Amino acid sequence: MTSETRSIGALTKSSLLPAWQPQIENASTHAAIIAVLRSFGLNAIADRLNYLRQLVEDDPDEPPMAIESLRAIALFLMRERQLAAPQIGVTPDGLARIEWRFPTNGILAMDWIVVGDHL
Repeated sequence: MTSETRSIGALTKSSLLPAWQPQIENASTHAAIIAVLRSFGLNAIADRLNYLRQLVEDDPDEPPMAIESLRAIALFLMRERQLAAPQIGVTPDGLARIEWRFPTNGILAMDWIVVGDHL
């Protein structure tokens, strides 16, 4: 009788996450977060976020989007890809805002507020 020994590695939290999640969580720049969205097929959203980022470079009066707010919106949009594409903007305080317009029910808007290092 032959015995077979296999090495079993411990499962870590990051090994159970979808491939995009640690990439977004570990990204250190706006461009890196946007690149992850693009690499997973969210091209229209990535284009809009890149446009908003470039607005700040072209016009210093435009509020820059807080990176933690961008990170949170990216995580949400990746998790909820079944939703219709939202309109995306930046609040005067630099928070990411997404909106969906419903012809009969109005507007659903969400802002991601940064509190310390957490959302």
